Amino acid sequence: MYKMANPFFVVVETPLHVGSGTELGIIDLPIQRERHTGFPKIEASGLKGCIRRAFEEGTREIPVDKERVDETNRDKLIPLAFGPEKGDEHAGALGFTDARLLLFPVKSMKGIFAWITCPKILSTLRQDFTLAGVNEFPELPDESTTPENCQLFVRKNSIILEEYTFDIK
Repeated sequence: MYKMANPFFVVVETPLHVGSGTELGIIDLPIQRERHTGFPKIEASGLKGCIRRAFEEGTREIPVDKERVDETNRDKLIPLAFGPEKGDEHAGALGFTDARLLLFPVKSMKGIFAWITCPKILSTLRQDFTLAGVNEFPELPDESTTPENCQLFVRKNSIILEEYTFDIK
C-alpha cells in the first residue's frame, strides 16, 4: 500500500494517439478507452514507462537535492522508484493510475478553442481526489450554471463550438 498520493496532470500539446495494442478490423490500433465510459485514456503501464524513460534519458538535466543524491547513486534511484527492468526483484516505489481525460479542446467561434468537460468527468475527478486524500476540491457548478465573464458567448445565451450552436438555459 502506498503511503502518499498526489494528483499528476498531463497537458498534451500535440496530437496524441495511444493505441490499445489490439487489431480490430480496419483500424490497426484503436485508441485506448475506458470500458465503462468509452472515454479515451492512457494506461498506467504506458504512462509509467514513458516517465521512466524520460528520467533515464534526461537524468543529468533533472534537478535533484544535491545533499541527498549524488552522481554515484543517481542511477540506482530509477530502479528503486520505477522498479527493476526485469521486474522480478521488487516493485517500484511509485505507482500510477490510468491517465484519464479532464478537459478537451474544441474549436470555438470566439477565440481559437475552448476547454470543455462534463459533469461525469468532474465527478470522477472529485472521487479520485478523495481517494488520494486531497480534500480541497472547489465547489463545482451544476449544469445550469454559466460563468458571468464567459468569453465564448456569441449572443447573450448561446455559444458556438465546432459547427454547433448551443443555447444556454
